[in-house]
Amino acid sequence: GVEIFIQPPDLSDNEATFISVDAVAAASAFTVDNGLRFAANEYLVAGNVGAQKSEIVKISGSPSSTSISLTAATNFAHNRGDRLVFIPYNQVAIERSTDSGSTYSALATIDLRVDTTEIYYQDTSGLSTYYYRARFSNATSSDVSQYSDGIIATGYAEGTAGEVIRSALLSL
Repeated sequence: GVEIFIQPPDLSDNEATFISVDAVAAASAFTVDNGLRFAANEYLVAGNVGAQKSEIVKISGSPSSTSISLTAATNFAHNRGDRLVFIPYNQVAIERSTDSGSTYSALATIDLRVDTTEIYYQDTSGLSTYYYRARFSNATSSDVSQYSDGIIATGYAEGTAGEVIRSALLSL
């Protein structure tokens, strides 16, 4: 099989606000500093990408200046001062090519996880000669990102630019 690791999208330039009152687990709304930065049916990351108990939540209805209602209850408690940041996607679609990257077919669509810095997927029937690519998608609006570059299942060879860049990014 082939193990695939995908980093969540970069959120550093996205709109954000902060929770202004502690929220218990199973909360259906957040009291926030400024909810007007967001709209109904958008997704938010509650917490920081890579931190335990961070999660993606979906906005229900139009937020007010001090409150954001959610379509489903939170899984975790969130503290005053926790960051809420807009994330345009909530899923990742993985495709594979069995012909050296000429044509791709859908392999899986999985929900994004933001409580880790990499999303893991295993293609149990994958071979080392297969190529893989991915793109993010929004289940509500059908918006999608551009595809990643296709990468052979063996990954970047030692000493290549791709391997050096990946090593540098992981060390940060």
